Amino acid sequence: MKKLSLLLAATAFSTSISAQKIPVLAKEWNGRVAVTSMGSVGKHNPKDASNVGKDKAAVGWNAYSAQRSLIIVRQVDQHIEAIWRTAKDDTPLIGTISFDGKQLQLSGKNKLFLLNIEGNKMFGCGTTRGEGGHFGHWFDNYSTHCTEFIAVK
Repeated sequence: MKKLSLLLAATAFSTSISAQKIPVLAKEWNGRVAVTSMGSVGKHNPKDASNVGKDKAAVGWNAYSAQRSLIIVRQVDQHIEAIWRTAKDDTPLIGTISFDGKQLQLSGKNKLFLLNIEGNKMFGCGTTRGEGGHFGHWFDNYSTHCTEFIAVK
């Protein structure tokens, strides 16, 4: 009887873990980002040398806000392939939804951020490092950013 009770308890516990709801995310999310940067991590910064010329490029502390989109390319269970879309280009990302379905961790070549999922909204913060192609740019140029998205119907 004791073995049967343990077996039933273990089955109930494992069933409750596997039954946690992973949301199916909308394909397109639109929103905004607020960025605080040391230098310019890349072309997404309006003060980057590629946008304003080398003589006017951001060197120290600077900040900006901009529109952004997140496109979910593929979702397999809690595993995500996505695109961070700006006016300039698309950046590929990978991600994983937490077991409770409440958070999405996203990562790219130089980006890392954590978004909270609440229905048709996602919001959170992260970091970015320089994408200039050499260690000095990566080391000397970095930013923090907070973003919020709303699912496009």
